[in-house]
Amino acid sequence: MFSDLKILETYQVNMEKICRFVLTVRKNYRPLPYHNFSHGVNVANQMYKFIKMGCLDSYLEPSEMVGLFIACLCHDIDHRGRSNGFFFFSEYFYF
Repeated sequence: MFSDLKILETYQVNMEKICRFVLTVRKNYRPLPYHNFSHGVNVANQMYKFIKMGCLDSYLEPSEMVGLFIACLCHDIDHRGRSNGFFFFSEYFYF
């Protein structure tokens, strides 16, 4: 995703630094059932899809989209799991 978004070329960052960054992010997530590194990657992947689909082109500059992508990856670092309880939506919404 970093390569496909042209982050390496645009910001002149090599793959080794990107790998170190991602590994550092992974290391700083706690091993929680939900707010973990896998969740961060899933959220970043969703932002990547929004960027690739062009959904944000008329609202954000390319650098802002990259910032959002990286923020999504990092958004729950060191989350202690003591708030933001998640529930099944079916308990609250009637379809």
